[in-house]
Amino acid sequence: MNIGQLEHVVEVIRFSSFALAAKARHASPQALSKAVSNLERELGVKLFERTGRSIEATPFAREFEKRARHILFELEQLRRFPAVFFAEASEGRSFRLAISDSSYRGLILTEQDFAPLRDESGFNIELYRASSDSCLSAIRQDIADVAILPGPVDEVGLRCFPVHKSHASVIVDKRGPLGLDGMVSLAEIESRPIACPLDIRFVRPYIESQFQARGLTPRFQFVEPTLNGFLSFLRNGGVVFIRKGGSIPKDVAGICEVDLQDRDSFAIPFFLVCKVGCPPETVELMIAFFREKLG
Repeated sequence: MNIGQLEHVVEVIRFSSFALAAKARHASPQALSKAVSNLERELGVKLFERTGRSIEATPFAREFEKRARHILFELEQLRRFPAVFFAEASEGRSFRLAISDSSYRGLILTEQDFAPLRDESGFNIELYRASSDSCLSAIRQDIADVAILPGPVDEVGLRCFPVHKSHASVIVDKRGPLGLDGMVSLAEIESRPIACPLDIRFVRPYIESQFQARGLTPRFQFVEPTLNGFLSFLRNGGVVFIRKGGSIPKDVAGICEVDLQDRDSFAIPFFLVCKVGCPPETVELMIAFFREKLG
């Protein structure tokens, strides 16, 4: 087993495709498939069910992928350790930030957005992008100093500060009835399955409350957080809530972003979360930065 094989498995599960995973890994599909097959033989467990051109991750593969992600993150931290160590020794200002991002709901901030903070504060900032659960785990395990999460966190030992509200919109199938007009109402969405946002699970109560306030009952449905999973869900009439203006994968045809009608418009709150013992000056600096940057 090697690091490359772990990275292959993570990407194959992400895309539900050897071809797309190979493209992301800058490898040939044949080489990637062979590496995964070698790993399966070594483990003595099948990771993917292959049927023609389609593949499906086994339950074991999904648990394996979670552990692989954690190992890859720790390895990346180890690779950065020399730079972080010497930066801390010379300046004493290193900072680890976890951001709850989803490639299907749009990035909150890009790497370039942090350049002014690095320049002005002198912080050596390490970014970690993952699901809400993973970001929260990073705080608990002292892998990250601060996390930016959609929705509040009420947990003993953690502090939570509001920093931003982002308007919601939806992704739909461009060929469906919801994709024909530029705007859509919550009443039109009510009868359709809504992607259960497990990757940003703290947001669900806010989405649900907006429907309930209008006498509506939303119908949530679990969707595998992979490209094929989302596309299949959308093409079967599903709806995915995202941050307004969030990024849609550029190479995906047939889907579009639609705004909510003004009377149904609502904003999703984002919070800065840290441990109780996080230095106050660090917390104040990050709160000020995010409120200014995100507006």
